[in-house]
Amino acid sequence: MALIKWRESYSVGIDQFDEEHKFILKLINELFQIVKEKDVAISVTYEIEQLIDYTKKHFTNEERAMEEVGYELLEKHKATHEELVQKVIVFKKRIENGDESVNSEFYLFLREWLLSHILEEDMKYGAVLSNSAPERA
Repeated sequence: MALIKWRESYSVGIDQFDEEHKFILKLINELFQIVKEKDVAISVTYEIEQLIDYTKKHFTNEERAMEEVGYELLEKHKATHEELVQKVIVFKKRIENGDESVNSEFYLFLREWLLSHILEEDMKYGAVLSNSAPERA
């Protein structure tokens, strides 16, 4: 497993959200490093908490912007966000309960979800938001 590197192809064209995506990517990479170095579960739990907290903030920002422009896929996007948070919470509980087999599975899940979510779901709102709210870009 390699660290995730930001590529311009991940850009949704909204500076705020690109920067937030980059920070989420940074948190995922930090989490991977902790798991790779087999740091204690407390470190992993702390990193997961940070990831959950920041991701919720990012999701709120995205959803607010989508709501402001009447984005037609908002409810579907919100459901996708909630699903991710719930899955991360389940992984966190497994880790807290000492399930060491979850570590690489969790990282792969985060990697795949982040990249597929940005490339498939977030790209859909990029053009809509940048055309409707140029002050965000």
